[in-house]
Amino acid sequence: MRREPLAGGQPDGIVAHLEKIYFSYGSRPILKNLDLALMAGETVVVSGSNGSGKTTLIKILAGLLRPVQGSLKLGRNFFGRNLYLPGGGLYEDLSVGENLKLFAGFHQTSRERLEALISHFALGDLVSRRPTELSRGQAARSALAQHFLPEVSLYLLDEPFSGLDNEASLLLTGYAEQCRKRGAALLISSTGSDGALATGAKRYHLLNGSLSVG
Repeated sequence: MRREPLAGGQPDGIVAHLEKIYFSYGSRPILKNLDLALMAGETVVVSGSNGSGKTTLIKILAGLLRPVQGSLKLGRNFFGRNLYLPGGGLYEDLSVGENLKLFAGFHQTSRERLEALISHFALGDLVSRRPTELSRGQAARSALAQHFLPEVSLYLLDEPFSGLDNEASLLLTGYAEQCRKRGAALLISSTGSDGALATGAKRYHLLNGSLSVG
């Protein structure tokens, strides 16, 4: 697969453009000639059943998988991406607060932004705990706060609503909307549990390796 800048004449608002993507596991095709453009300030939700290829699509955008055919073109305003996978990415031997401070330093995140994320995702009572001491929902909120530490142009979230209660789902929706308003693009995969998302999200359904609107 080619990874290249978008050619001249493309809209400035395109963050990433997948073209004619074909991916298979052995002889089993997962994605078939898939096209998808992600625009700045846009939330895109891709729904589909387990095994439909949603995670594969996200990992291709993140550069973790290389399809057999197709190209990924990046807009000139593309200055980074961030990937959220179920289960988080917190170090178990560090507290939640230590994890967040570590990744904040890596991403050069300001102290104000770090504190705002801790407050937004209601982690004040959890910062001294280790990930192994958290419930599934608490661990997910902590991992989401880590995910949003960098200010990037594209956030990739694989089934982020899994394990979240209604209140936590609203917290995620609220922060996703903040990112969208500042011009970031968000690609979110879902099995249908994303009712809290803004109605303005662009929705696709992934079936038999192809995307359809709705």
